[in-house]
Amino acid sequence: MNSLDLKSLLSKALLTVCFLITIHSTVLAQVPMEPERARLLNGLRVLIWSRPGDQDVLLKLRVHSGAAFDLAGKGGSMALLGDILFPDPATREYFTEEMQGRLNVTTDYDSLTITMHGRAAEFERIVEILRTALVTTQLTPENVAKVREGRIKIVKETGISPSTVADRAIAARLFGDFPYGRPYGGSVESLERVDRPDLMLARDRFLNPNNSTLTIIGGIQSKRAMRALRQLLGDEKFFAALRDYYSANSFEVADMDDLRGAFIAGAPVEQRRAVSRTFDRWLSSKRGDEDIGPPDPKLAEELGLPPRTEAKGDKTMLTPFAKLGKFFWQQMTKIR
Repeated sequence: MNSLDLKSLLSKALLTVCFLITIHSTVLAQVPMEPERARLLNGLRVLIWSRPGDQDVLLKLRVHSGAAFDLAGKGGSMALLGDILFPDPATREYFTEEMQGRLNVTTDYDSLTITMHGRAAEFERIVEILRTALVTTQLTPENVAKVREGRIKIVKETGISPSTVADRAIAARLFGDFPYGRPYGGSVESLERVDRPDLMLARDRFLNPNNSTLTIIGGIQSKRAMRALRQLLGDEKFFAALRDYYSANSFEVADMDDLRGAFIAGAPVEQRRAVSRTFDRWLSSKRGDEDIGPPDPKLAEELGLPPRTEAKGDKTMLTPFAKLGKFFWQQMTKIR
């Protein structure tokens, strides 16, 4: 090879490297390395990667509980819950054909993930469809039977594959009775044992904002995204209910039922049962304290508010309003 050919080859290689560096820099400039992070009052964690000029948007909601949390002997419960979020084929057809998007729900051992890809101009509509699926999950007996039959059919069709049989045998040998030792989609036998109450229990336990993370990538400014999320999923409805409660009970004697009524009245009809369950969880049972965690005893002592234990049979048991005050105090003592 003469010196002229060598110089030509080196020049081409240098141009190629410069071209690749330019493309890489452009991509990095378009997609921020670190997302904008936020958290709604209902506990939903939000990550936003804004890409100005992009005509599309991707939403991915990850519920941090998967098939590993299926009840013993009822494998496939979380997979069925994922199937029933959008039980009507018309919803998927509308999303695909009318909105020119893509809708997919997947379940594995560790999570249930909803992926929605569409046009950025339709962002609010996409969020509304997602909210409807999460808040008003259609757990009717007919839908449960339909999705169960569909899931059993899939298991029967895929379960005869030699590779699938081998994978399941290896997993059973490695993990035994541990959840990872069973197929996350369930077996025919386990799916037949899953009933509507099992799916309702799974929904109430795991399909919660504080157990989920929403990722948004595309041509959406963070202010627009957070405004839509708060209006449809969180803060706006909360503060609107508080304003209604204040207006209706100004200069009056009000109790906890009035506050409950304000929140229920401010919720859509299909969400009112969920609102009532939320009140019961936080104010009428002990599980609310489990979600928050116990107050910090050291900080409580510094504030001059030592925690007080309630003995059974105590005639000075806390009233509902005192319980509400205790609830907020416990949150404040967690602040550093």
